[in-house]
Amino acid sequence: MIMSNDLTNIQNLGSALAASATRLQSTDGDGDPFLKLAKSGDWIYGADEIEVQEKSQWIVNPHTLSEGFVNWGDGELLGEEMGLMTGDPIVSHSLPVIAGSKRGWEKQLGLQLYCMTGEDKGTQVLYKTASKGGIKAARALIAAIVSQINSDPTQISPVITLDVDSYKHKQYGKIYTPELNIVNFVSGMPTAAPAAPEAAAIAAPEVVVEEVSTDEAPAKRRRRPVAS
Repeated sequence: MIMSNDLTNIQNLGSALAASATRLQSTDGDGDPFLKLAKSGDWIYGADEIEVQEKSQWIVNPHTLSEGFVNWGDGELLGEEMGLMTGDPIVSHSLPVIAGSKRGWEKQLGLQLYCMTGEDKGTQVLYKTASKGGIKAARALIAAIVSQINSDPTQISPVITLDVDSYKHKQYGKIYTPELNIVNFVSGMPTAAPAAPEAAAIAAPEVVVEEVSTDEAPAKRRRRPVAS
């Protein structure tokens, strides 16, 4: 059963995402395993670094899109300040100076995904990125959501595949970058996917998503060894 979205919330979401996309031009679902693009070019998630099945489809909850800043030391997370894009933006000059920081406070984006097809079906993950490639991919996704809200506010949740692009760096060789490619848009989120704690006031409606065929054979996947 598909229920209609609350148009007032949708319009507010569209305005907030559009404003956020403008801010990004210049530059967490607690308990969910983290999704990341490894240096090898594989999408992996969780402490066991499980590889995502190629061409599996993931639905993005637009109400959980977040932005903020992250601060890293020498391989150590020193600080993180994130907030929903529907709220007041976090400004970097209000954040404290942290001793041992390598690059200071860097822009970071976050989004919650729920797998709809394949071996990972039913898995919910959190993707956070501060890389140039990740920010670019997230900006493109946000822009597409804003456009979809303007054209059809009843179907604003993008179903995507987690793909990869690459380029050759003079110093570091082949560098992989994330691609969040939209398959289609649907209404709401699966009832099995809980809303992010901060977004609890914006209840996501029930949705039924039909699988869209993108490839003939499922890709082989493996569990990556965890570094000791």
